[in-house]
Parts: sequence; C-alpha cells; structure tokens
Amino acid sequence: MPILRAVDPAYCGTVIEEIGAEPVVENTPAFDEMLQNLEYARDLVRGGRHLERLKVGAFDVADLYRAAWVQAVSALDHWIHRELYDRASAFALQESDKRPEKFLRIPVSMEVLEKVVQDPTGVEPVFRAHLRAVFGHQSFQQHEKIREAFSYVTDASLWPGVATRLGGGTTSVEVKKQLAEVAKRRNRIAHEADRDHEADGRRTPITDVEVMDVIDWLQEVAAAILAVIGPPPLAPSTAGGQAKPKWSRQDIDEVVAKIADTPVGVAARSLLAHADANNALFKGGGGVQPAAGLYYWLDGKRRSLWQLYLWERPVMSVNLNGLWTWDRDLAFHVLGVLRAESVLDAALRLPDEELVRKYPEFGLAELGGAPEALETVLRALDLAIKWGGPDEGR
Repeated sequence: MPILRAVDPAYCGTVIEEIGAEPVVENTPAFDEMLQNLEYARDLVRGGRHLERLKVGAFDVADLYRAAWVQAVSALDHWIHRELYDRASAFALQESDKRPEKFLRIPVSMEVLEKVVQDPTGVEPVFRAHLRAVFGHQSFQQHEKIREAFSYVTDASLWPGVATRLGGGTTSVEVKKQLAEVAKRRNRIAHEADRDHEADGRRTPITDVEVMDVIDWLQEVAAAILAVIGPPPLAPSTAGGQAKPKWSRQDIDEVVAKIADTPVGVAARSLLAHADANNALFKGGGGVQPAAGLYYWLDGKRRSLWQLYLWERPVMSVNLNGLWTWDRDLAFHVLGVLRAESVLDAALRLPDEELVRKYPEFGLAELGGAPEALETVLRALDLAIKWGGPDEGR
C-alpha cells in the first residue's frame, strides 16, 4: 500500500521541529507517550528483520510485522484518547470563556455534578473519570471519529489543516483515504487473521518496509494534528488561579503528600529524597498532569538522569539513552544493575542493545511495593553519580 509521505525515523524527538512553514510546537506528555508506543512497533519490525536474517522457520515472521501494524494504530488511538482527556480536563478547570463550542455540549450526569458540588477541589479527577466513561469505549482510528474527538477540545478545521502541514500538495481527501486504508488493514489483521476473502481467504502479504512506512506516516499525521490543534490549555494552579506553565517542586511535593502512605507515594518520596541528597536540579514538566525531570551533576555537567510522571499510571523512567550518549559502558553497567532485580527485569522486555538507547519505565506502585526493587533503582542512580566523578560545578 503506497504511503503519501513518510518521515525520517529520526523525527522521534521530544519537540516537533517544523511542519511545513508552521512554527515550532512543543510536544504534550500524551504525544511523547505515543512516540514511545510507535517505537515499540518499530522494535517489532526490527525483531522480525533479525529473525528473517536467521531464517527462522518455526513460525511466520510476517506475523511480527502484522503485530507492529496493530500496535502503531493502537498508539494513535490511545494518544487521541489521552489528548482528549487532558485537554478537556484543563478546560473544565479554567474560568476562561474561550472554550470550544462543542466542549460545552459534553453530556454530564447529575451524579457527576453532585460529586463536584460536594467537593469542588475534586473537579479534575471526577471529570476525567467521566470522560473515560463517555469516550473510553470508542475507537479513534477512522478519520471521522478522530475529527469528532478533537472537536470537543478545538474549533480548528482538522483535516484541511493536517493536509496543509503535511505539504507536497497533499489534500485532506487523500489523508482521510490513506487513514481509512490503514485502519481497515489493522482491523483485518486483528479480527480476520489478515485473510482477504476476496482472494480465496489467503493471508495478505506484508513486508517490513511497508509497515515501517505506515508507522512513520502515522507519526507524521499525529504531529500535523498536534500542530493544528495547538498547545493544550493551561490548567489553573492551586494558588491564585493563575495559569501554571510548569509544575514546580512545591506542586509535585503537594501531590506526593496526598498519597504519602501509598506505594506510589513511598516510591516518589524516596526518589525525590535521592535527588535532594545529590543536589539534583528539578525541572517541572508542562501539561495538565504532574511531571518532572531530575538533572544530576555528572562529570562536571548537569545531565538528565531520570523522570517522574504522576499520571494515571505513575511511573519513573531512567534516562539510559542520555547515559549511552555520554558513556556507553556506563549505560550497560546501569542496565546490568537494574536487570539483577527480578521486578525490574520483568519490566525490561527488550534486548540490552536496544534498551541502552531508550527510557525504560518502572511503575511507582510496583517500586513502592517492592523495597528491593526501589533500592536497586537507587543503587543504579548512585552508580551513574559515582561514575561521573567528583561533584564538579556544584
């Protein structure tokens, strides 16, 4: 299946540099998560290529390419859900009257209204849960469903704007047709074992190049969508009702304090205490949900060592990619420490050669419930600090 236009795989940065002549657009946390999920799809393709070179005959290697196709479409679908929940929740917290017209028509039950009246401070979690109940069962893979989802959080004309940003004379009709074909193939793989009933029920051939093109194209379409809908609304801060561009350390501490006695809270407090003890620099993330990066002195420079995400599934991620860029031996040593603990090893599903160039995540609930796993993560961080030598620059 021909792809309208594919991007360079190096496009997986943390910032969308440029779409056509449009200005730079900063990624949202939901978009960053989608990039990771698309990279998982690429890993499946790479794994299939490796097995093909080994001439493995125990199973059809092409099934890995089919799985990657399904994973890529699911990554787009999940991103749209998250983007919808994050943006709609932020609009619900705003006192601004500049909300999209259709946002005001999201159905809300009396039960939800009563919960908010009883506890006005709980608007965000109550409304987010309501959004999941309303939209969670829907699939955002077809162009009309995607347009409808984003219509609740933006008044922008979606597909014409996406076509313009894709450039090359691409039309919205072509984009929608291509997206429909990608979704159709995904459904045939998932529900009909990729059998074409118009061709005597034979399985449709699939290649690694074809799937990689689809993954890259879906990423480019998502980036164009993000450029069209623009940055998310800023949720008001807890103090003064002003827009909060970044999460401060005080903000994060307040969030953690509310869950201090839970496994998530235990893990978050231990990790933040480690950062404080080592004079790490705290950089709060943007967006609706709490997030931050921690930068340690390593070899006389501030380097990103780990990130904290207090989202729906709170996690911390270790910046192995940053360590690998600085010192490849260090990245493998840190990964070796993590591998030695069973809970952590279970979360590290890729080969070491790939993991050292990624940002492996560990659930805070799992870390807080497994003291040995949490202690191992801290030891891995200590190894990086020790490897970095004296505390130059402090």
